[in-house]
Amino acid sequence: MIDSDPRMPSGDVYYILHCQGQNIEVIMYRNHHEGSKNIKENPFRMCWEIRSIKPDSLDGVTIQELIGMITDAMIARGYVFLGEQLPNIDVQVKYTGGQTNVWHYYDFG
Repeated sequence: MIDSDPRMPSGDVYYILHCQGQNIEVIMYRNHHEGSKNIKENPFRMCWEIRSIKPDSLDGVTIQELIGMITDAMIARGYVFLGEQLPNIDVQVKYTGGQTNVWHYYDFG
């Protein structure tokens, strides 16, 4: 997954996930209200909301599988604070596109 930082003016972050020979454009927002408030929290909780996935389907891949891949990529991305990767994070990803409401929660530690 390619990280586009800096953030968009809306606070959203743009990523590209390469899957099955296609680039999937993902726009996400880090929800600070539901995540950790203090860097010393253990585990450090990160909550992401998917705002947009384009295209939102691939042959043979369900939306749940696609969101699972995005979640795995966010776990691999982790969180860096003062140049150090935090060793213990929880990642939650929420997508409410259309009628789908999918939460993925991983304990990474």
